[in-house]
This record gives sequence, C-alpha cells and structure tokens, in this order.
Amino acid sequence: MKKLLSLICVLSLASTFFSCKKDADHANKLITINQTLSSGETYSLKLNQFGDADDIANIIKQAASFSVSSIDNPNISSASNYTFSSVSKSAEAEQVVLAITEANRGNRRGKLCEDATIITINFVIK
Repeated sequence: MKKLLSLICVLSLASTFFSCKKDADHANKLITINQTLSSGETYSLKLNQFGDADDIANIIKQAASFSVSSIDNPNISSASNYTFSSVSKSAEAEQVVLAITEANRGNRRGKLCEDATIITINFVIK
C-alpha cells in the first residue's frame, strides 16, 4: 500500500512539473508595424495570421487618441480583425499593443504555460 501511495505521489509531482514543455518553447514573438494614416482613414489588421483557433486577442495598450480601436472577435478565427481610426492629426505616433496568447494549459512553478505574439502598431495620423 505504501508503494502504491508513493507511486501516486511521484506521478502527481511529475505531472505538475512537466505539464508544460521547456520555458524556451514558450517564447514571445515580437512584431512591430509602422503605419501612416490620413485623418479619418480606417486601418484593419487580420489577426488569424498571428495565431490559431485556440488563441485569444487583447489590447494591452491603447492609443492616447482614437475614434475606433477595437478587436471585433477576441477568439482568433478567420473573422478576427483589429480596427483603428483617428481624426486627430499628430506629429507623434499613436501606439497600440496587441497580445495574442494561447489558452492557459496549466501552471508551472507560478508561470503560465503559454506563448504569445505581441504586436506593437505605431500609427502616424496626417
């Protein structure tokens, strides 16, 4: 009985420590897009090229001035788009940061087991 209990404890610990691949397999991809728009022009970015069906998209940094800045479907699919528009002309770039992350697949020593694509978009409105 003690051997069986010990085996169960060892298997439980092993599954906890090895629930994710190595941390190096979960590296973030960083993408920067520089975009110039005319005042009132709409920019659209299809998000499915940066993730797959089980990914989620979020805006993690919003532009300071915008008319529209939204993700129409946060669950990555062929219909997922980020849309931006601004009527405020500015010499400085408006910056939006998007994160596309995997669904949580466990926890390893306090770290989420996920990879992410971080998309920084610098808009210049003329």
